[in-house]
Amino acid sequence: MNKTDTKNTVLVKHHLKTLKLPTMHAECEKIAQRCAADNADHLAFLLQLCELELIERERRAAERRLKAARFPACKLLDVIATAYERYSLIVTTNLPFENWTEVLGSERLTGAALDRLTHRCHVLETKGESYRLQDAKRRRRRIG
Repeated sequence: MNKTDTKNTVLVKHHLKTLKLPTMHAECEKIAQRCAADNADHLAFLLQLCELELIERERRAAERRLKAARFPACKLLDVIATAYERYSLIVTTNLPFENWTEVLGSERLTGAALDRLTHRCHVLETKGESYRLQDAKRRRRRIG
C-alpha cells in the first residue's frame, strides 16, 4: 500500500463514519482486499459493502423491535415442557414437522419439542388453501 492508498483509506473511513455507515466503515478494507484478489470492479466492491450494511441494519432493526416489544423471557420449549402431561395444548402451524428445525434452529431442541408435543396427542392435518387466502381473494374479486 502506498502513501496515496493509505490517505484514501483514511478519508474513506472518515466519510463512512461521518455518514453513519458503521458496517461499511468496519468492513471496507477487508472487502477491498477481497475484491482486488478476485479482480472485481468498483461496482462489485460497492455492492458488497452496501449489502453488508443493509443486512446489518436489518438485523439491528429486528433486534430493536424485539427489545421494544418486551416479550416475556419465557421460551416454543419451556412452554411445552411446563405443559407436558399437565395441560392441554393446541399448536397450529403451516409448517410440517420436518421444517421445524428451520424455525427453532436446533435439531435437538426441535426433537425435544416434538417428542413432548406428539406424545399422547392428536395430529390434525389439513390440506388446501388457507381460509385467510380464500377470503382475501374473495374481497379482491368484489373490489375489482
